[in-house]
Amino acid sequence: MKRIPLVATLSLVAVAVTALPSLAQRYREIIQDSPIVEVRGETADTTKLGSDRYVEDNIDYLLANNEWLAVNFSTYWCPDSRAFRPFYDSAAAMPNYHGIRWAYADIDGTVGNETFRKRFGLPGIPVVILFHKGETIMAADSARSVLDGHEGDKVMADLLAMLDRFYKPDSAK
Repeated sequence: MKRIPLVATLSLVAVAVTALPSLAQRYREIIQDSPIVEVRGETADTTKLGSDRYVEDNIDYLLANNEWLAVNFSTYWCPDSRAFRPFYDSAAAMPNYHGIRWAYADIDGTVGNETFRKRFGLPGIPVVILFHKGETIMAADSARSVLDGHEGDKVMADLLAMLDRFYKPDSAK
């Protein structure tokens, strides 16, 4: 076996490290390139740490960097979340909603998510919230751009009705 001198090995590592973008930058690139962002604990900015720091941090990044953002708050173990996911995926692929950035926030709904649940007023999961410029949208009748599916009763028509009511791509809110 041929041995590489330590100095040469360290030089190769130094070149590789300086040639690669930072992990945070790579994460941001992944977010930009993904049709639906899967928020599962990675973080691009650790300056806003709370008890739910990983999911919150990603949501903060997405809210700050997208005019329109739809977030499906759900989890892998919930039957209602799994049943609703195909509707969400289908809506994300529709051309009339191309200006919306789509994301899944995978939260487990346990005690560790209390701050997160309070922040967004989540009664359960799944819940879809449409944000415009980082805020939920309030209609004249006080309805919010929130689709609460935690009873397992929401279908594609409910999601499309919420999107059609609140998504106005040319609005200047």
